[in-house]
Amino acid sequence: MELDQILFKKIIGFYDKWKSSNGKEETARAVKLEAISPRLTLLARALTGRNVDILPAEKEGGWKDDAFYLPISFSKLPSLEQNLYFYLYRVVYLSIQSREQLNWNNKMEAQSLEIAAKAAAAAPIILGFMQEESPPWLGFLRSKTPF
Repeated sequence: MELDQILFKKIIGFYDKWKSSNGKEETARAVKLEAISPRLTLLARALTGRNVDILPAEKEGGWKDDAFYLPISFSKLPSLEQNLYFYLYRVVYLSIQSREQLNWNNKMEAQSLEIAAKAAAAAPIILGFMQEESPPWLGFLRSKTPF
């Protein structure tokens, strides 16, 4: 083997080891929506007073009518507990967003930039409600940076 082939093989081997160990860690801290959906549904129904269903999101997620759309799995945060808190955070956020009707109208043919601007404008309002109204057992919602 030539020197460049040896170096290439070593670099690829190192990358494969790093990628596989990182993938195992990510899998270990991943929370799957399927496993926690019944409890999230109960929480969403208690917060909204409506018959809300938790469904997997195909793209961005959010809410429409009596359905909250959440990611199929989540593992971007450093621990399993924080990834679980992400789902709780999203359910509380969507509950307030639906209660206050802070969503764009389906009849509007908005561009993605307009939708993003509306969501960015509504976020401080929703976060303010979360900090004021969240119960003590959801204390992580009261901090400015819950994660």
